[in-house]
Amino acid sequence: ISLPDRINNTISVQIDNYEMYKSFEKEFYIRIRNEELTAVNAGVLCNKLLQYCNGAVYNDSGDWVEIHNNKLDMLEELIEQYEDENILLAFNFKSDEERIKSRFKTAVTLTSKNINDMEKRWNNGEIKLLLCQCNSAEGLNLQQGGRIIIWFGLTWRMDSYKQFNARLHRQGQTKPVIVHHLVSKKCKDEKVMEVLTAKDSTQENLFEVLKNEVFA
Repeated sequence: ISLPDRINNTISVQIDNYEMYKSFEKEFYIRIRNEELTAVNAGVLCNKLLQYCNGAVYNDSGDWVEIHNNKLDMLEELIEQYEDENILLAFNFKSDEERIKSRFKTAVTLTSKNINDMEKRWNNGEIKLLLCQCNSAEGLNLQQGGRIIIWFGLTWRMDSYKQFNARLHRQGQTKPVIVHHLVSKKCKDEKVMEVLTAKDSTQENLFEVLKNEVFA
């Protein structure tokens, strides 16, 4: 099948409170705004570090604590850059979705309950910013509604990454697809991104990232 080009673009984001990130990475514990954030093992810590990269971390009670808005600010710049185009945005955690929709009032989320309506509206060009949880995009045909993908938060599931990008880069797409990745600098994001985009990478390679190897 002949497909248009797909352009992968990594946008490095310098996050605030980076020293606190490093402390969390090392100690499995931080305290911010009277909230204690802990991780019981390396796998849990990896998820929480990815949350930190995006700007908000969940506490033990299931609430999230906002730490920075650096990715949101970069996302705003991208949305302004593509003001005449529709954007499909991948998010990872519920906190990502809530914070994005708080900043961008026109954003809508595709869910299992509205999938048929959202798919139709998107392909008709009626949605400027469509949010989709990155691990639940299998089977969607969205190639008629746009060509821009933004990864706000990365996934450590290789199949989900490939399937999400294939929602736009598939048969029926007539324009080059641009896939932007917002990647927090010198953080767990970079390690995940390295594996996701490396040739011949496997899910096992991503599992290795869950082992908490401190970023040099």
